Amino acid sequence: MHSPFVLFSSLAFSFLLSQPTLIYANDIPGMAIIQPPTLQGKLQFQLSNDYFTVLSNQDDYRTQQISLSGYVNEKWLLVVDQSLLTARDQREIKTTPTNNKGRLDQLSASLAYRAYFKHTKTNTEQLLIGFGVRSVGDFNGSKIQNGAHKLFRNKTLNLPYVSTKQTDGVILIRASKQHYFTNNIQSNWRHGYWLDGATLFSSDGQSDGTVGLYGVTQYDDLNFWSGLRFDWRNGYNQDYVQQTVARQEQGIAIAIGISLGPIRWETIQGIAGSNNSFGRIVLTATSETQVNSDFKGSQFSYQFSMFSPYVTVQSQFRWSAPSWRSKNLARYSIVFDYRYATPVIDKNLTQFEISNQSIIGVEALLISKSKNSWVLPYLMVGIGTRTEYIEGKEMFDDQQSNNATGTVVVSDAGLRIQLAGKTNSWLVQLQLGYTFWQPLQTKKVLFNGQQTTLLKSNSSSVIGVNFQFDF
Repeated sequence: MHSPFVLFSSLAFSFLLSQPTLIYANDIPGMAIIQPPTLQGKLQFQLSNDYFTVLSNQDDYRTQQISLSGYVNEKWLLVVDQSLLTARDQREIKTTPTNNKGRLDQLSASLAYRAYFKHTKTNTEQLLIGFGVRSVGDFNGSKIQNGAHKLFRNKTLNLPYVSTKQTDGVILIRASKQHYFTNNIQSNWRHGYWLDGATLFSSDGQSDGTVGLYGVTQYDDLNFWSGLRFDWRNGYNQDYVQQTVARQEQGIAIAIGISLGPIRWETIQGIAGSNNSFGRIVLTATSETQVNSDFKGSQFSYQFSMFSPYVTVQSQFRWSAPSWRSKNLARYSIVFDYRYATPVIDKNLTQFEISNQSIIGVEALLISKSKNSWVLPYLMVGIGTRTEYIEGKEMFDDQQSNNATGTVVVSDAGLRIQLAGKTNSWLVQLQLGYTFWQPLQTKKVLFNGQQTTLLKSNSSSVIGVNFQFDF
């Protein structure tokens, strides 16, 4: 378990997660999250965002990148990745007509085998070899981006999707070496270096790669690294969106990173003619953060989450009586849940469905006394009220429909993954789940002279941070 300072770092992460999603990133889609090998965990979640940079803020056209990687067992690593690609700043595109602009979404999934791993007091070496698939097309990226822009009162970005739709196979290789110059792990300070290289090839002729050399410093639970990396992209000629993104993401860059327990942050800035820049937050969970068998759960919990593709922010409070936390198979809580949503409901980005939802419910958190007790399934059901209305943008600016209000039933399910904490005191968890809501009746409202049906059933994936604590 880590120091209380990790709790404040996690609170900072939840704040950053709520910031405007003008997200720019350039990690290789489908590749394992690139970090020093001694910081690898059982599961890692990465959010890349130029809001996290400290050097400069250059649009590299990858308007969102979220990655999740986890070890299926000691040898196999599963990686899934989502990116939204946009081409819009034509001042930097010398070979493309100035009237060309567009977007494309990218999804990837890969499975990597840890062919070699060696860990000593001074040295950590790792070799990953894998395969997978990578697809491009329309995967609701425009709805996700512009729903988030509406949520945080940013300008919407109306870009047409290019016609490219395809899925290709990929193979990947990643090798890492981290070495410390002292074997005294009890020393407060240790210094060394980290060498990393990765490449990926697709059946469509695309290739991506990165190599980096960094100095590393460790002080107790704190790790710091800085150095240079070089990225290259080849074969992205299928359309001007992919071509533009690839051109922006290659070149030499400075990388600076820091980690404290499960929280990692890194900023990368292009140099020597490269305009690429991005920052990222990585949350890492390991089986070492499992809860002791005598932990009965906290009395209070707070959860902050965001939904996709039905763009929503969620605040949820839970309270659990001592008698509800003494069960062997589950812990029960009363749930108070509020959600505010701003999803796009038309292709021209002129109409948004604004909703407010408040519910009260009951949650069961399933308990395991096994070595996997750091991963806890949950199930919640609730009932409450939901209000929706349509709000216009662009040609319909300042127009708003009347409200539609009704009773709604909600069900949530997913996993809470332990990140850090102190037994019978506090816990920080990564939350991954799915939510479904069913209004008990639909209602029609009038907008721009036409009737539209609101209060319809829907669902979304959930990513958030959960805090458990006792006073």
